Amino acid sequence: MKKILVPTDFSENAHKAMHYAAKLAQRCGGSLHVVHAFNLLENIFIDKPTMRDAYNKQQQEEKTAALLQEKQALNEQYPGLHTEIHLFSGPVSGVLKTYAQDKKIDFMVMGTQGASGLAEVIIGSVTASTIEDSEIPVLAIPAGYMAKAPEVILLAVRDFDRDSSKLIPVFDMASIYDVPVHIFAFESDMDSDVEISEKAEELESFTKFLQQEFPLARLKATLHEDEDFEYAIEDYCSDNNIGMICMLTHKRGFWGKFFNRSLTKKMAFHSTIPLLAIPC
Repeated sequence: MKKILVPTDFSENAHKAMHYAAKLAQRCGGSLHVVHAFNLLENIFIDKPTMRDAYNKQQQEEKTAALLQEKQALNEQYPGLHTEIHLFSGPVSGVLKTYAQDKKIDFMVMGTQGASGLAEVIIGSVTASTIEDSEIPVLAIPAGYMAKAPEVILLAVRDFDRDSSKLIPVFDMASIYDVPVHIFAFESDMDSDVEISEKAEELESFTKFLQQEFPLARLKATLHEDEDFEYAIEDYCSDNNIGMICMLTHKRGFWGKFFNRSLTKKMAFHSTIPLLAIPC
């Protein structure tokens, strides 16, 4: 049974992510774990500990009540879905990482807020830090996204790693929703014809390898030549009714091996469809 973790700050977008996760849990016969983390007031300038303690107690009671309300709403809308709620104090990313390890969580689903300029650093910091630190796949749901089951899943790659275990979450998602997977390989249009031809051969070989590893998968491979990854993938998603983008991430460079950090961060912040980040 899949265990799905959903962090919430009780915002509208967190609410959307929670319902996306609930529907996903229903499809795979999984359980939902709703977690809220908050910081206790520990201001050294407050000279009356009783005031501080009273404030912290009030915050804890209010947030517990909000979580109970969320659970009740989920139970009413998704009867039979096993739902757990948990309240913690401490940094969000640290709380989520520890909880995921302790409970052996399979996926995390969380809302992300689109932004630009300096706001991108502030608004997207929680999602970005969670993805960076997470040891499990994180499915980021954009603020404006209207939740629906994907009809096609896109696996975006730049290199062709033959460790199929890294890609199990992609094909798990494809199996849960019973949809095809499009393999999208990006190549700069500044490369020579020979380089592009070699990349095309590598993609064909990689696709055959994946078909052997995941024989039930329905695969389609495309090598896209462009100088702008973000626009190329957005156009492809729009033209091919893509409902989820999957990317591999690596600890050694925030997003790491497959994509330039700035390009992938733009996708994480600006994508209009869910983005599944898979740690390697």
